Amino acid sequence: MFDVFNAINEIKIENNRKIIENFITKEWEQKLLLFINNINIIPKESNVFRCFNYFDISKTKVVLLGQDPYPNSNDACGLAFSVERKENLPKSLTNIFKELESDLNVTRINGNLENWAEQGILLLNAALTFVDDQSRQAECIKLWKQFTKYTLSKIIGKNKNVIFLILGKKAEETCEGLNIKNKIITSHPSPLGYTKGFKNSKIFSRVNEILKNEDEQLIEW
Repeated sequence: MFDVFNAINEIKIENNRKIIENFITKEWEQKLLLFINNINIIPKESNVFRCFNYFDISKTKVVLLGQDPYPNSNDACGLAFSVERKENLPKSLTNIFKELESDLNVTRINGNLENWAEQGILLLNAALTFVDDQSRQAECIKLWKQFTKYTLSKIIGKNKNVIFLILGKKAEETCEGLNIKNKIITSHPSPLGYTKGFKNSKIFSRVNEILKNEDEQLIEW
C-alpha cells in the first residue's frame, strides 16, 4: 500500500519536506488512498517526491509543469518528462528534444534530465502518481492538483520572478488563479499535442531570454 508519509521522508531538503508536510494531512492521504489502494502506483514510492530533492524550492528558477507521470514503471522516475536511459525515449520526450534542437541547435539523446533539475528547474507534474485505471486516475489528478497548486503558490510567494513553463491543458488548469509573472504556455509535447502549439514554440530560448533580462544565469539545456 502506498504511504504518502513514507514518500515524504524521502525528501532530503528539510525546508521542502516541511512545506509539503504542512499540506498533506491524514485526511488528504485517506482520500487519495480511496483511488489508489491495492493498485501499483507509478513511480515507485521513493520517487514520488523526487523533484524536490535538488534544491530548496525557494530558489526555483523555472517550473516545468507537465500532466502526470509516464504510465509505466520503466519510464516514470519522479522527474517530469525525464527517464533514466539514452535509447527508445518516450515520444513526448523525443518531441521535447526535437524542439530543443530546432530552437537552440542543441542535440540531446540522454533522457535523464537531472542536469536541468540541478540548475533550478522543478520538473513537476500536476499529478505525482499514475494508476492504470482511467477513472481512478482522473480522481487522483484532482487530489494531486490541490497539492501541486499549494506548492506552486509557495514558490511564487518566495520568488515572484520564477518562470512557469506550462505544457498542456491539465498543467494550465492547475495554474489557474495563481499570480504568475513569467508564464510560457504550450500544448503538451505528446504526439497528439505536438503540432497544436508545442512545435516551434521556442520555449528554451524564451526561458533564457527572460533569465537574461533578469540578470540570472542562463539554463544549459
